[in-house]
Amino acid sequence: MLDDSIAVDLTNEMLNDTLTFVWNFSNDNGDLEAEHVLLIIVKRAWDFEEYEAWSTEFAPWVVEDIDALPLYSVGAFDYPGEGQPAAWRIFDFEEAGEPAGWEANSGTKYAFAMAAMPDGANGNNDWMTSDNFDIEDGYELSLFAKSITDYYGLERLVVIVVDNADESETILTPDPYEEVPTDWTNYTWDLSDWAGKNVKVKIGCVSHDAFALFIDDFEIVTPEGKSIVNYNFETPSSGVTHTKVRK
Repeated sequence: MLDDSIAVDLTNEMLNDTLTFVWNFSNDNGDLEAEHVLLIIVKRAWDFEEYEAWSTEFAPWVVEDIDALPLYSVGAFDYPGEGQPAAWRIFDFEEAGEPAGWEANSGTKYAFAMAAMPDGANGNNDWMTSDNFDIEDGYELSLFAKSITDYYGLERLVVIVVDNADESETILTPDPYEEVPTDWTNYTWDLSDWAGKNVKVKIGCVSHDAFALFIDDFEIVTPEGKSIVNYNFETPSSGVTHTKVRK
């Protein structure tokens, strides 16, 4: 065991998700060098499977119901809090009774925003904001979105990148919004403009008197196509019918 008074040289290097640190020690008996590699995996992907069905809070996402309007109900199934003001909620296809058209892009769960009963020109204004991410050159944002139907008009999606250094916002979707198809659609955006910066992503439903917008399989993807799906610490080396109610 080393005495507290003995100096040990320690160097470290961080490369992507891998921290390598080396310490050196010398005395009359010789020199000793040891290297340790720590793989720090930061979560950058969400398929929403980990959350309880019908949750309106699902950390680390921050959910905001800015419109505060009551919601339409669904004719095909019931769920807790149905019709009450809310923003995004976790949908569970199995818990809902597997209604046709409400399938997830993957798994059985996703985030959905139900249509608000409009108050004049005011409709949905519902947001979910991600955790913070350190961006490197070549990183991309990928997500899947879907409108449940186009009978009342396609859902309106807004995606924003926020630079945490100065809180400046950049809208990635077309102005004023993206109209989302009725099939699961993959959207990707290059984040290279934010290389070296720390950002978060805001996803907004700004639909007006439509029905339901779905979001699934959110990822921050590296140039190698790698997305991180779990927090982990490792030491790899040492030395349905689309009917709105009350429409």
